[in-house]
Amino acid sequence: MHSCARVGWILVRCVVASALLAAISCSGSPTAPTSPPGTISALTILYGVTACQPLRVGRVLALNVYPPESPRANVNSASRWTSSDPSVLLLHPAPGAFIMVGPGTAEVRAEYQGSVASMAITIQPDVYPRLDVTVNNNFPDVAPRGRAEVIPALARAGTDVTADARFSSSDQRIATVEGARITFQPRVGNVTISATYNGLSGSCGMSVYPKP
Repeated sequence: MHSCARVGWILVRCVVASALLAAISCSGSPTAPTSPPGTISALTILYGVTACQPLRVGRVLALNVYPPESPRANVNSASRWTSSDPSVLLLHPAPGAFIMVGPGTAEVRAEYQGSVASMAITIQPDVYPRLDVTVNNNFPDVAPRGRAEVIPALARAGTDVTADARFSSSDQRIATVEGARITFQPRVGNVTISATYNGLSGSCGMSVYPKP
């Protein structure tokens, strides 16, 4: 074969090989992994008690804040906590705690190493009679969990009105309510469970935590 022809053929082969390598490289480039359910990918505030926390005046609200690198270890003490309305939620001396001093909605904020998380919370007045909403299980970890019963009762009367109350969930992605039973979804986050009965209303807040 003529030397010029051989050089041309080699060049063609090189071009083709380069194109194939480029195509393989592009099609085989890794994609960003998606976070599995239960993974905290940013600074996150969750309720800090092990039951459905009543959201009414006169109580202390307990919260935890978690960084993405350690979703099961809170950084309450190292964070700066604030309330958008101290007449509703007043900062408590304990890190991550607020006193529910008045009815209304306030935004709680936690700042940690330049990251900020916020959470809007609605507090109900302390009236009598009132409806107390409780849930008969602890925080569910992120996993298919079955169902947890909601048990409301009239305050200071001890009357169980579960069968006649109407329930709702503030976030269907976290928990759904059918009748008087809650189904928690495998997703980290906060949810408010509300109930109404005979003109009375009540609510409590709870969180789905990441798996240990």
